[in-house]
Amino acid sequence: MSELLELIDSTGFVAPWLLVAMLLMWGAMGARAWVLRAPSRLDPDSLLGRESRATLVDAAVGSLVEEADTRGPELTRGHLDAALAPYLALLGSGATVVASATAVAPLMGLLGTVTGMIETFDSLAEMALFTRGGGIGAGIGEAMLSTQMGLVVAVPGLLIGAMLDRRQTTIEDALQAVAERLAATAAREAA
Repeated sequence: MSELLELIDSTGFVAPWLLVAMLLMWGAMGARAWVLRAPSRLDPDSLLGRESRATLVDAAVGSLVEEADTRGPELTRGHLDAALAPYLALLGSGATVVASATAVAPLMGLLGTVTGMIETFDSLAEMALFTRGGGIGAGIGEAMLSTQMGLVVAVPGLLIGAMLDRRQTTIEDALQAVAERLAATAAREAA
C-alpha cells in the first residue's frame, strides 16, 4: 500500500484524477460487459426459439414477439422499432464514459508531463540538482510516470472499449434481423 502511495505522490497532482478516470472507465466497461452478454448464437431462428429471458437480448426479443402477437397482421416495422428502441439505448449505455475516460487519460498524463518538465527546468535554473523536492530527478520522474499512468489507463480502455463496441453492433444487427423477420411474417399474413 505504501508503494502505491509513493507512486501517486511521485506522479504529481494528476495521479488522483487518473485513478478516478480509471475507476470510472473500468466500472463502465464492467457494466457494459454485463449488459452486452448474449446467447452464443444470434441468428433470428435461435433468438426466436429461446424460452429463456435472462439477458437483455432475450428481453428485447420477447418484447418484439409480444408486439408482433399484439398487433397481428397490422404490425409494421415502425411498431417494432418503437418496441426495440429502449433496448438499443440500454445496449449503448456506458459507451460514452469509456470513450471519455480513454480520451482524457493521455491528456491528463501529458499535463503531468508538462508540470514535471517545468519542475525540472526550475531546478536547472536554480542549479539545484538535488533538493528536498527532488530537483531534476523528481521532475523527470514525475514527467515520465505521469505519461506512463495516462497510457496505462487509456490503452486497455481503447482495446476493451473497441471489443465491447463490436459486440454491441453484432447484437444490434441480430435484433434488427429479428425485427425484419417478424415484420415480413406480419406482411405475409396481411396479404
